[in-house]
Amino acid sequence: MSKHRINGILFVVVICMAFGVTAFGQVAQVTGRISDQGGAVIQGAKVTVTNSSNGFKRETASNDEGYFTVPSLQPGSYQVSIQKDGFRPILQTGLVLQVEQVARLDFTLQTGTVTDTVEVQSGAVALDTESSSIGQIVSQRQVTQLPLNGRNFLSLLFLNGGTVETTGEQGTMRQGAGNAISINGSRPTSNNYMLDGTSNTDTALGTPAAILSIDAIQEFKEQTATYSAEYGFSANQVNIVSKRGTNDIHGSVFWFGRNDAFDANNFFNNARGIKKTKLRQNQYGFVAGGPVWIPKVYDGRNKSFFLVNYEGYDQKRGQADLLIVPTPDQLAGRFTSTITDPLTGQPFANNVVPQNRWSRLARLATSKFWPAPNFTGTGGNYNRVRNLPLAQDQYTIRGDQELGSWGTLMGRYTNSEYSNISLGSVNEFGDNNFAQKTRNWQVSHTIPLSANLVNVFRVGYIKATALQFGVAAPQADVDSLRLTGVFTGLPDVQRMFPAVGFGGVGAGLAGGGSAANDYTSSVQPMWDFSNTTTWIRGRHTLNFGANFRKWSLQRDLANDFLGQFTFSGFFTGNGTRDHAIADFLLGYYSGSSVFQPAGFAVEGKIGNPRQFNFWYLAPYIQDDWKVSQRLTLNLGLRYDFRTVPFESNNRMGWRDLANPRGGLLVADQKLVDTGIVGDQSYYKFAGRRNPADSPKKVFAPRIGFA
Repeated sequence: MSKHRINGILFVVVICMAFGVTAFGQVAQVTGRISDQGGAVIQGAKVTVTNSSNGFKRETASNDEGYFTVPSLQPGSYQVSIQKDGFRPILQTGLVLQVEQVARLDFTLQTGTVTDTVEVQSGAVALDTESSSIGQIVSQRQVTQLPLNGRNFLSLLFLNGGTVETTGEQGTMRQGAGNAISINGSRPTSNNYMLDGTSNTDTALGTPAAILSIDAIQEFKEQTATYSAEYGFSANQVNIVSKRGTNDIHGSVFWFGRNDAFDANNFFNNARGIKKTKLRQNQYGFVAGGPVWIPKVYDGRNKSFFLVNYEGYDQKRGQADLLIVPTPDQLAGRFTSTITDPLTGQPFANNVVPQNRWSRLARLATSKFWPAPNFTGTGGNYNRVRNLPLAQDQYTIRGDQELGSWGTLMGRYTNSEYSNISLGSVNEFGDNNFAQKTRNWQVSHTIPLSANLVNVFRVGYIKATALQFGVAAPQADVDSLRLTGVFTGLPDVQRMFPAVGFGGVGAGLAGGGSAANDYTSSVQPMWDFSNTTTWIRGRHTLNFGANFRKWSLQRDLANDFLGQFTFSGFFTGNGTRDHAIADFLLGYYSGSSVFQPAGFAVEGKIGNPRQFNFWYLAPYIQDDWKVSQRLTLNLGLRYDFRTVPFESNNRMGWRDLANPRGGLLVADQKLVDTGIVGDQSYYKFAGRRNPADSPKKVFAPRIGFA
């Protein structure tokens, strides 16, 4: 091996380590045996595998037992040529390789001159007879041609038996990614989504982070059992391969639309005199790819390729429902039911609650939280009609470069954004706003170090952000409430009105203020780094390497910063809805909740921010041993080491099993220093940052045959 090539490899390693990178397979492989017409093996036959779309070539030679293997090939269409002096060359075309496929091709050479070529046309996808992996491939044709509601490729996972959709936090916090998915009965968090060989998993929610447009997907494979030791981290592997440019320029533009102009009004709207609700839905985008070509400057055919994809989705959907809101008289304190004064036990004069007895919350809420009734039929008195927006934008940019003896280089950047508003309480103050943003990028380098040795580096980074918040309340309105024991200086994204709801005799009345007074956030940044080396020696194809990931889960599930109050009529008569509203005006609530600053709060920060830190290291070795022409053993061993997380500000506590009365161990020394722990009869300082050491016996052997 030349000195300059070794130096170059070391340079790539250093750069990758500086950025904290990762890698996985996502590739295919061609293997086989070459013999003559008499069955004798042929050593030293030249094997050339050429990508039909971009001209990338890989070369090797058959070994002393006639076997050859060409690893780390991108999925796509290939041609394979076999050449040996004294024999007629063979050219096999139309070979289609799919993600994680090991295609077995055996060739029989005929004596003759090198000017005579035997051409073989593949009639179907080559069978994978070399691997015991259980899974299902979804091809590019299936991805682009099967009908998909919303053009979300995740729907294609259900083509595999044992895959079902389940409910969970995923459907709320990752609305653009769909709901939770269980494969073969496993938990949704047991799915490892990978994009071009690096992680694409939001580990907080068990969903793919970036939802790639189907026009940017080459294909993907779902693996559920007996897969290579190269894979781990979770029980199920979903390997997605992005599309790349070819020697020909290809592109397409699309638009799908829906419009209420083609819809009829529904029965319930007609019954309540509501006009047809609005529907404007537009989904549009383009994909373009080809060689990098600058007239008279650079011709990138067979060398440099690009692919650009954009997809947008805009929807405005009308929603109508019938609610019961307090009447103007009720909100003015004038009632038809007898209202008892909780202070005296006597009825208010004329059943009117005087405004000088109203709570500060009632003074604010009566002017802002409820609209006037607009319907006089049965079932309610207010027709709520709202047009709710939903928007999604995603783009992917990919480039591939042939570097000659230095191998090939690939880079990809994917950005996805999603926003949505759903209804909460009666007006816009109760809206639930969802905002999600994902960035996913990767750089990979593949280099054939010799005819039987190939190395692959990949570096990837992903940041998945999901926020849920409401409509900001004006600071002047918050100040007018003069609340105590709450966070102050709330930013817009966390400063929402108090929530007002009704229970008991007030059940059925529409609440006001924020829907649930919630702010929740989930942020996951992750670095992913790995190296994979493939070494072909005799009947053995060895894969060995390691995967390293480092990430944090930054979550804040705090809510009710300014309170959530329920009024049930218990204090003023407990007979009709009048009493629940009278309780509200007077400030007599039957239930309340609020998120308050406490000892576990992070100084200088609002809410309950937590940052749990993880890292993961998994060295592995895999040997695909061709015992005979009819039997291949797949033997592997992986060491899946994952740390028990710690929290950045030591805000963790766990059960003290050594305390016979029960108790809690805490990781934060400050709780001791400030006296919160007390005499340590219940709370104790743990002297460590997490509950336990990470398990060390995490070996994952793999045994299979094909």
